[in-house]
Amino acid sequence: AIEQALHAVQRERELAERTLAERWCQTVGEPLLVDGSISASDTVARHPCAVGVVRSHRQLYASPAMLEVILGLVEGERTSVMCIAPRNRSPVHSWYVRLRRGVAHDALWGIVRVEVAESPNPAARADDVSRWLLTERVPLALPDAGWDRMAYPIRECEEYLRALT
Repeated sequence: AIEQALHAVQRERELAERTLAERWCQTVGEPLLVDGSISASDTVARHPCAVGVVRSHRQLYASPAMLEVILGLVEGERTSVMCIAPRNRSPVHSWYVRLRRGVAHDALWGIVRVEVAESPNPAARADDVSRWLLTERVPLALPDAGWDRMAYPIRECEEYLRALT
């Protein structure tokens, strides 16, 4: 019963977040940093203002050769852009970027996967968004346990929401 309630709350939260992101894209249109994938909503996945930052790596979109590239990234480097089109979700352009030096940590420490709407010049878009994310990692999101993959605006939002409870 507790597990079912937890899943129900998670579904409701995801629906609320998706609805808010869709409204933002349709009305405001200013840059929107989404904590997680943007591909669940066609409206958000197709809008150029939305940037999704996937901080957990339950699924890696990488061949064995690409995995070596991802794990070999140094701070500030990114992979090439790929098109991801998961089943029942909207296609997006995506790449991995290392936000922090990974020395003396696990292999995926400091790495995030970024999603944006498909665009005519994906490499230029990836460069612009990656530079923006590298800027947004300062100041450090300490003492958060996931600070190595945290953009500061996400931390600020999480802190605000914690204060409401």
